[in-house]
Amino acid sequence: PTLESEGFRAPAYPLGSPYSVVIRFLLVPDAASARMVRREVATLGASMGVVVGTMRELIDLAFESCLIVPPVDDWGDAVLTAAKGIPDAFWAKSIEIAPQETVLHLSRTLAMLLRAAGPDRGIDSPGDGLLPRRASDHLSDFTRLHEAMGGKLPPDLMAISHILKTEVSDWARGISVYQKEGFPMLSPWEQALINKMGISGKETALQDTIERSFTCQLHQEQNNALGFLKKQLFETNGERVSLDDSLLWIGVRDYLEETEIAAGMIQKALLEDTTLSPADIAILLPRDAGYRHSLDEVFQFAGLPLSGLPMDRQIRDLGREALLYFLMSRKRPAPAMVFASLLSSPLMPWPKDQGYQLAQKVMDGDFDLEPLEGFSVESRSMLSLIMTEPADLAKIPGELRLFVSLLPSSPEFEMHATRARETMSMILPLAKRGVEEAWKEMLRVSAPEEISRMENSQLYREGIAVFREHEEPWKRVRQLYVLGFTAGSYPSGTPVSPVFSETDLELMQVKCSLPVKTGRDTAAQWRDLFKRHISSASERVVFFIPRRDPFGKALAPSQTLPFMSSLFEGIEDPQDIIQDIDRADVRNSLEALPLADPSKPAPPRLLEVKDLFLECDLAGISKKDGETRPFSPSSIQTLMESPLAWLIVRMKIE
Repeated sequence: PTLESEGFRAPAYPLGSPYSVVIRFLLVPDAASARMVRREVATLGASMGVVVGTMRELIDLAFESCLIVPPVDDWGDAVLTAAKGIPDAFWAKSIEIAPQETVLHLSRTLAMLLRAAGPDRGIDSPGDGLLPRRASDHLSDFTRLHEAMGGKLPPDLMAISHILKTEVSDWARGISVYQKEGFPMLSPWEQALINKMGISGKETALQDTIERSFTCQLHQEQNNALGFLKKQLFETNGERVSLDDSLLWIGVRDYLEETEIAAGMIQKALLEDTTLSPADIAILLPRDAGYRHSLDEVFQFAGLPLSGLPMDRQIRDLGREALLYFLMSRKRPAPAMVFASLLSSPLMPWPKDQGYQLAQKVMDGDFDLEPLEGFSVESRSMLSLIMTEPADLAKIPGELRLFVSLLPSSPEFEMHATRARETMSMILPLAKRGVEEAWKEMLRVSAPEEISRMENSQLYREGIAVFREHEEPWKRVRQLYVLGFTAGSYPSGTPVSPVFSETDLELMQVKCSLPVKTGRDTAAQWRDLFKRHISSASERVVFFIPRRDPFGKALAPSQTLPFMSSLFEGIEDPQDIIQDIDRADVRNSLEALPLADPSKPAPPRLLEVKDLFLECDLAGISKKDGETRPFSPSSIQTLMESPLAWLIVRMKIE
């Protein structure tokens, strides 16, 4: 930690004075690699003013140093407004049918072009014959779009532009950037920012640290298959070596069996090698979220500690949910379930039990609700607003503002209240139209979305490290277990532009001198990252290939498998390198695979099917006014389909 992380702020001395502070910033591509570099920096001893972070963190630090306020982000609105004002552009019809989706693609493509152009040039219309007609027209349309926006930049480029306009001599503290040459790859904007910050007299120890952290450890002293794979993967020199137990490709049923077998193999490896500890092992995960949950469950059951496992926690979109139910309740007659759902929402300004009490009254047909005991002024106002008969659509904007203002402001629900306010700002322009056709659009905009919050598990030094396919490895290990080695992973699939083809992008690089990133460039980056993952292990790498997805659909191995199989003698077909454990001979020959002791099968218990007799009159439950409640047609249907469901409804314990 530095003094800055403890709340200390350096005084603003003129840069170059003996009292000025120069921050030495070590630039890394992501948070995972920052973890590794910080560990390496700590081995150098105590130091002040050393920061390890990503480009985003560098920009934030620069804003603090030059004492300017970050710009407001209204990029999306600017793109939408300008795009609608160019009726003859190629996106004209699409923006009428699907405005949000169209603006999303336009924003991404325009940002990609501006990022490649750099701070010293704009998006120039291509000369005649440089690009195919379609690509040339599209690029010209983007030039007009950017001009219609007044030259506005996306948030990250706007931030860099503000910093580039300041004088370094006026900064409160200087920043000297350290990075491995060419890594991470920088856009012209990012390179211009670093050039502005660069200060001579860099420390050799810090530069050596960051160079060492991102240099693949090929372990050339190891004359085994793993060492050869690290050096020759994706190369085409035709050299081959014999395969040994430092590399394994194991075929399994699905991702659930995959995590169980990985846990068993790790347990056996730890049992047989007393010098091996969980900290010497790492697991590489694909992007599939299912692996994170199965890994967490299986490894907890196996008693294997995981370090840095990311978990996405699904969260109800309470803000939009409450807003949607409120809108639906303003158009009468509204279903009772709408009022019940709104009254029982956790965002209401009354306790949950009182919300359930009000909701139950509504479901029982009682819409004449009175404030309950202990209701606050906000609670009374909210209940009155919800149950008051709406006047007309013209009153909706005022009612929406009042509704959102009555939502709780506690830290627990701050995120949801913010989402409700943001959604209301999108609905208000529609509501002000005062036409019935806008009603469906308002309901569509306020529809709840899937929200997930990514949380990392605790980082234990003694735990099994968890790497992710799209992030840098953050430590060196002895054994690496690669899960989900299937098509579309290792490396990940390259994104496809909906506007420009791969050929168009390549011609822009060559003919227009515009360094846009092509699919080939992205694929090369993913391959290099995968090689760095493999290079993090010194003794063994095990690849797991699930044969089917959770729905039973057949899966193909990763596209990297043919490159791997071509490096080893005796392998004619890539599938020959995979050892499927559903074969008895494979199971018995794999020494690293733990096998359960044979046991006699136990027959299942005999199930006796007969009617359940509870010795009581079920129809007499929940009498009304002392008499048995009558059966409705839907109640009789439920009784015939599921007596248990009917009983639960009858007892009002849903």
